[in-house]
Amino acid sequence: MTTEISLPVKLDSRRFRRRALACYKSQIDTMSPAPLRSWSWAVPGFGAAATWLEKHPLCVRSGRYMSDTPGKEVWCVELPEHFDSRKVVCKYHEEENRSFYGFFHHSTAVHEAANFAALGALGIPVPTVLACGEKRHFGELVSSFIITEFIDNTVDGSILLPTGDWCDRRRLRMGFCHKCVGFIALAHAAGFHHAAFHAHKMLMPKNSDEDNPDVTLIDLAHGRFRRRHGMRQAIAGDLVTLFTELRLSSDEIYVLCQHYLAVNKHCSMDVDDLWDAMNKLPL
Repeated sequence: MTTEISLPVKLDSRRFRRRALACYKSQIDTMSPAPLRSWSWAVPGFGAAATWLEKHPLCVRSGRYMSDTPGKEVWCVELPEHFDSRKVVCKYHEEENRSFYGFFHHSTAVHEAANFAALGALGIPVPTVLACGEKRHFGELVSSFIITEFIDNTVDGSILLPTGDWCDRRRLRMGFCHKCVGFIALAHAAGFHHAAFHAHKMLMPKNSDEDNPDVTLIDLAHGRFRRRHGMRQAIAGDLVTLFTELRLSSDEIYVLCQHYLAVNKHCSMDVDDLWDAMNKLPL
């Protein structure tokens, strides 16, 4: 059977949210982003490798390309032997805030690094952040990057889609969804809206346990913390994104909604309310 996840009884959603936000802020404080100039940060021991990646863009682009999203490049890169042939994921966001807004706000990469710290503090598996930075021209945000540890021997959840190679593994698909829904319920309890809860943004081992696969959330670039009164639609939106994409049956969705509410005990909706909220969203 799948492992149960739930919000600790003695930890209300406000304290849960404060914990996540404290870790979010701590990560930003640690990186100490400069608001008006280019900057970069790396964890202790990775600074030389981060500098090498910055100085060798052609070597980065000789790695494995992992994204086809406009304005974003994601590469899996194996570092040279003197960096222990370590594999990392380099994500670059180009020309993301070419406006007055970009002068005073953090980049997508900075938000994602902080989101990883916040959800990691809630017990949700996320990649290890190794480096982050921004390029600015006279204060204007031009681009940003985040480097994370590569998680080997894994596949993303898109392999379970109707067009995927594992489309016939219904038991694993349900186990995968059960774990993902549990994690997003914890995030929602802290007021975090994923906003792009797609199957390809979650990894699991190639030799996954059918009922209880290990799942890691690898893309939190669009996630934001929201006020409590705005979470109803956010909850429905995250869930319906995953359910629709994987073409789950009504019975499967009902079971997963029950699991969601068992984890996020502070959600004000019951199963019928949640079902109704999802049905009202445009597909």
